[in-house]
Amino acid sequence: QWSNGKTTKDIFGLMPTDALALQVLVKDENNCAFTLNVTINLIPASTTSIATEPVCFGEKPILTFKYTGQVRPYTIKYTDGVQTFTIPNLTADEHEVTINNPVNNTVYKLTEVSYAGSGVCKAGVSGEAKIVIWDLPKVLKVETKPENCGNKNGKIWFEMPAQGQAPFLYSIDEGDNFRTVAKFDSLSKGRYTLLIKDLNGCEYEYAQAININEINCPLVGLPNLITPNGDGKNDKWEPEVLRYHKKCIVIVFDRSGRQVYKSEAGYYPKPWDGTNNGTELPMDTYYYTIDLRDGSEVYKGFITLMR
Repeated sequence: QWSNGKTTKDIFGLMPTDALALQVLVKDENNCAFTLNVTINLIPASTTSIATEPVCFGEKPILTFKYTGQVRPYTIKYTDGVQTFTIPNLTADEHEVTINNPVNNTVYKLTEVSYAGSGVCKAGVSGEAKIVIWDLPKVLKVETKPENCGNKNGKIWFEMPAQGQAPFLYSIDEGDNFRTVAKFDSLSKGRYTLLIKDLNGCEYEYAQAININEINCPLVGLPNLITPNGDGKNDKWEPEVLRYHKKCIVIVFDRSGRQVYKSEAGYYPKPWDGTNNGTELPMDTYYYTIDLRDGSEVYKGFITLMR
């Protein structure tokens, strides 16, 4: 007879609320008795679960295991239906596993939890986690319209993504600002990084940055006066329109035809300041040529230098 009232040879179904130190009284047919003290080591009830969250294509899913038991260390076993994986000697309440080569719709099942020196405990072990990989909101086509003469009228249009979860958001500034409209206008020339984001938060970066170019502007309204006296007004000959011609070269001659200035190629980077290699030139009329180097006719005109 056991001290908890049981009278069978073996006893089962002990719970953590039962006494862990038991005593058993054994009698034979001659009424000879023997008493034995027995210590029962019970594993407290525990639960272990497995879970994961959907990811965007290109990201790595994470399996999260949560354990509520008191016995540690413990070992977890789980399977993807093909392979069985074992994680031994865990002590924390939560453990994460990164899936480096995920396959969409793969189901991972928790199968077993065991404890050092205590065997296997399958009670409270449940759950499965399904890998879900969302498509990226991929855009295959983008159209542009160039800026015209610095008027900030360039445009970019996105094609509607063929995959991903609507509604979509669009950005042309590397994701600093998103908008629901797939058309951007009032753009200056420059290089733009295009991003599309869908309802799931998945982002797709267009394969290459888009350049908004400029339409060359006609050379009209060129100034014909330079007064390099240091007052900050007309100290240099710098027609605004030349900033929109990336290949142009400007040459200035004096009355005798001697070259006194030649610009570097590209957007007229260093305007003429009325000098020849740093030496001030006298007041006079000077003559210029502007070669846009685009096959068009060379522009000619004059500049009056006054001090």
